Amino acid sequence: MSAWVAVFLVDLWRFRRDGYQPATLLPGSAGGRTVGWPGVISLVVATVVGLGLITSTDRNIATVVGFLLPESAKQNWIGYANLGVVVALLLAGLLYLGLSAIPSRRTR
Repeated sequence: MSAWVAVFLVDLWRFRRDGYQPATLLPGSAGGRTVGWPGVISLVVATVVGLGLITSTDRNIATVVGFLLPESAKQNWIGYANLGVVVALLLAGLLYLGLSAIPSRRTR
């Protein structure tokens, strides 16, 4: 969720003056983009990293999260603080900002 919020906030910041161009909101068949790949890539990468840096006391969820933390970190304040949420927010925002600055093939 924090990764999606970061992409959304960066999008709002990027289009704060001129707003969205109508062509970007159209479906691909009408000349718009079908998928905003910089946003999707940022969302997926930051979500995976964020899940790898959080812990859970639920046995079922704990098998899926925390895979980037060593066992010693899972048992101290780093594991309990769930810093993965903050890391995912920052990573998604910075990654989306960087990827969206790269011109697409259509605009070259």
